Amino acid sequence: MEKITSVTTIRKIDPDDYSFVFSSWLRSYRQAFPVRNMPSQLYYDKQKQIIEYILSRADIHIACNAEDHGQIFGWVCFESRPIHTIHFVYTKQPYRQMGIANALLITAFDCKPHEASVTQATHETKFYKYLMGNFQMILNPYYLWEIYANAKLNEN
Repeated sequence: MEKITSVTTIRKIDPDDYSFVFSSWLRSYRQAFPVRNMPSQLYYDKQKQIIEYILSRADIHIACNAEDHGQIFGWVCFESRPIHTIHFVYTKQPYRQMGIANALLITAFDCKPHEASVTQATHETKFYKYLMGNFQMILNPYYLWEIYANAKLNEN
């Protein structure tokens, strides 16, 4: 596959981007192993709250066309403190396998693969194996407990 990183700009999220980030995360994570057999109403009710809270506190970088910033290729949602944390990485289907997610991660961590210190991911996806091998990433969904407590999610 052709790499398109030479025509890609990575920028911070604009207010107009939030609905795309939210909906693409909610839809794409629905098929992930940890939640794919969960009843839809339970998934959507709780995952919406989790994503809303994470988006309110995390950094989001957008990979877009260098000449048209409205043409989004993908995004990464991450926190740098207290430990480097990747919450979610998303690339639109036509742009996968072209180096976009890798470029987003390099920007988020400010380093190249294999140079990152220990980092963590909160959501297990197909892309997680790459993160684990190339960015010394560990899976730590328990970090979300802090987010659950802070968001005061309703039981039931």
